[in-house]
Amino acid sequence: EPVGRTVGYAVRMERRVSEATRIEVLTEGLLVRRLQANPELPGISTIIFDEFHERSLFTDLSFALVLDLCRIKPDLKVLIMSATMDCEAIAERINETEGRTGSQRVPILECPGKRYPIETEYRPPKIGETPIQCCARTIRSILQEAPLPVSGSYGKDPGSMPKAGILAFLPGRREIQAVAELLSDLESEVEVLPLHGSLPLSDQRRVLRGAGPGQRRVILATNIAETSLTVPDVSVVVDTGLVRLQRYQLRTGMDRLSLEPASTQSVDQRRGRAGRLGPGHCIRLWAPQEERPPVTEPEIRRLDLASLVLESALWGAEDPESLPWLEAPPRPAWDAGRSLLFDLGAIDAQGKPTSRGKQIAHLALHPRLALLALAGKDAEKPALGAVLAALLSERDSSGIENEADIRLRLEALSKPSQQGRFKSIIDLAVDILHRLKADTVQPSLIPLEDIENAGELLARAFPDRICRAQENGSYRFTSGREARIRGRLAKAEWIVAPDMDAGERNGAIYLAAPLSETLAMELLAPHFEKEVSVVWNGLIPKARETTFAGRLVIQEDLRKCKVTEAETALAALLERQGLGILPWDEGAEAYSGPFRLHQKMSPRNHLDRIRYYAKACSQNDPSMASNWSDETLIAEADTWLVPFIWNGETSGEGPIITPETLLLALKERLGWVVLSTLDREVPALFISPAETARPIEYQSGVPVVSIRIQEVYGMAESPRIMGLPLTFELLSPAGRPIQITRDLGRFWTGSYAEVRKEMRGRYPKHDWPEDPAHAKPHARVSKS
Repeated sequence: EPVGRTVGYAVRMERRVSEATRIEVLTEGLLVRRLQANPELPGISTIIFDEFHERSLFTDLSFALVLDLCRIKPDLKVLIMSATMDCEAIAERINETEGRTGSQRVPILECPGKRYPIETEYRPPKIGETPIQCCARTIRSILQEAPLPVSGSYGKDPGSMPKAGILAFLPGRREIQAVAELLSDLESEVEVLPLHGSLPLSDQRRVLRGAGPGQRRVILATNIAETSLTVPDVSVVVDTGLVRLQRYQLRTGMDRLSLEPASTQSVDQRRGRAGRLGPGHCIRLWAPQEERPPVTEPEIRRLDLASLVLESALWGAEDPESLPWLEAPPRPAWDAGRSLLFDLGAIDAQGKPTSRGKQIAHLALHPRLALLALAGKDAEKPALGAVLAALLSERDSSGIENEADIRLRLEALSKPSQQGRFKSIIDLAVDILHRLKADTVQPSLIPLEDIENAGELLARAFPDRICRAQENGSYRFTSGREARIRGRLAKAEWIVAPDMDAGERNGAIYLAAPLSETLAMELLAPHFEKEVSVVWNGLIPKARETTFAGRLVIQEDLRKCKVTEAETALAALLERQGLGILPWDEGAEAYSGPFRLHQKMSPRNHLDRIRYYAKACSQNDPSMASNWSDETLIAEADTWLVPFIWNGETSGEGPIITPETLLLALKERLGWVVLSTLDREVPALFISPAETARPIEYQSGVPVVSIRIQEVYGMAESPRIMGLPLTFELLSPAGRPIQITRDLGRFWTGSYAEVRKEMRGRYPKHDWPEDPAHAKPHARVSKS
């Protein structure tokens, strides 16, 4: 019976049914379109979900819509089928969602089929061996063994039958190519063939036709051969146990291909491929004790949900709680999808579909690609928009390597000699043009000037994939993620990258187009934010005004800093670098003491005096010492120091804090009443008997003065400052230390005699009296 009578089918661009059709096979995506077009599904009594364990995004969506439909159409029957799913768990979930109890609970039917025995063994990689090397070595060892007859060929002439084939499961195209290279020297009767989704359809059909008489084949496949396709002549499965799963990264807003251990459910499916027609053999390239997830994580947990959110909104469900999901979509991913749809103009602020959103859904593409096709129509370049959308819908089968410029694919597609390679893309573009009601245009006839404008259309559908070249050779996106590109676009300033992998740390751009800076600015403008930061050269601030789109720097300018900006920045600077950034050790002003003696004094000395005074007063006021700690001064800088920026002026240039303003700020914080007490009780200068003024240092916590010994002749004992004796560092006529003492009187009567003896020998022309306590002091060293 021909297809289209009792059993028909429908795919995106073809439908074969008739009035006699009782069963129609179609994809979950087409089921969603049927439900949206006519929710009552007239003439349909039963919906069967096959291979339900695969849990694609549209499996979960269509299943939720069907369950919702069952509420108003209770006579609709639903059958779920799978060879590996957890039937009890799924049935229980449906029972909970629909409130089924007793005899109304979902029944479970088991349909056992004929199973052939499969021998399973484990051959993990050797030490230092990669999974790729292990796979190639294992395949060679199998080929060297006595070849098995192909499944189902027993009793037939061995010479007329193909030999048992080997099906090897690898995580991706790159690994398939690597194993194929390692096996390139096999004998001619062994045919090594790749099988992955990006292969041209003709090459896939070649694999599915089977081997010729006496041939033996090695099929290197991704997980496309788990359930989607049945590969003939296979009796041996070699499984690396690895898979690449696409995961949507909320942080970057991008997809990433993640290399992961395949689930137990998945490897059991692979194992079953060895025994579909007869006894088989499965070799697993890992240790049996290795842990792996029990089931493959469904797409609803790991993919971009924009399509799902839009279809839900068209159904009338603006939030995930409105539908009876088998597993509710993660709220963060739902919100990210909703945000993208709002940015694309597909939904309004309340989550309801706009007229643009309905147009997008009608095209049955991902919302970005549908908008891309609509942008092409709006720009009067419908063929360009349709072909770009089709290119990005399908795997890249152009054969162009190490070159990400999508314009090269468009140019190749326009050549008659290359159109066979692009047949599926051209067919899809024709369908898109038909849906756009622009089907009079030939998608393969794109004017060269239109091809050059590819970036303009792509940027309108992928505004978050606009990126800018960085100094390190990578491109930065508004999310902050950086990625590298191969080929001639590596020197472009701005590009848009619709096909990329975010990667673990740095991403890879697979398809891109150049973009003018003018258009990039126009599309990113709604996301512009300005940020002002202060950069320092010592204590000289400059305001850096940076324009961002997300985390992408658009422009930076340096200008004079406003006082209000410097105020906040100074406090932050002190928190980062501490008080040491301030000009503590520079002379600030002339000191005027009781003798009207003038000398520059540093802010450091003033702070040390204050801390000495505060410590001495701590018995009466315990909080005073802590008020002058580094931590407190930093924490309270906005109250005592900030008002003195540029000496209180509204603007300025140069250092915002000078030694003079720092000293003034310290005095202001102390208070003028206490300041007079400080000058009296904790003097900055020691006035010697010779009427010289020498600075007193308080940094060590005790008062210390360095002075030539002749200047303190005539002093019988050390003076005290708030209870502590003044420590003298006595200097020789050459200014070198000769004695440190806190008790001057005891020094005169004690060790001074030895010092005098030594100094007279070294400085015989200088004055060294026997009784210095009663000798005449002098500042200028006199000669005896």
